Amino acid sequence: MKKKIKYLTILVLFIITFIGCSENRCILNGCFFRPINLGAIPIVFVSENNTINENVLIPIDVIVTENSDAILEIGPENWFAHPKRDSLLNNELYRMTISGWDTHKLWLKPDSFIRKIIIFADYENLHDRDGQQLVLFPKMMDFTYTIKITSNGMELIK
Repeated sequence: MKKKIKYLTILVLFIITFIGCSENRCILNGCFFRPINLGAIPIVFVSENNTINENVLIPIDVIVTENSDAILEIGPENWFAHPKRDSLLNNELYRMTISGWDTHKLWLKPDSFIRKIIIFADYENLHDRDGQQLVLFPKMMDFTYTIKITSNGMELIK
């Protein structure tokens, strides 16, 4: 009788876990239950230097919207004070700040019609558009984008 209760308990726990994972769009990975966001794009921001941006936090905006061409026309120099920035919804604009020796991971779940992900950074003394702007073209098979934050700007590392 004790063996039967033990097996039923294990079965019930497994079923509850499996149903919970399927609702959260997770999959079973190896022996452990590790959540994986299916359809989400991870973007990792890494700063490996303590003297970036003259030791001032760097504001970074990740923009995921249909209207990406109009935002690219604004550019990173004008973006952080532009009224369009305040008009975007929470799922279109992700704001963060990064400093030296810092790491941030962001999981984006863009809609299927999104063709570009725009990343703007607001450096104090950098006026090079290429260093303050990245444009990603998300693909289903790209698993992680890693962006290195340096004193000379942002660069995509693959």
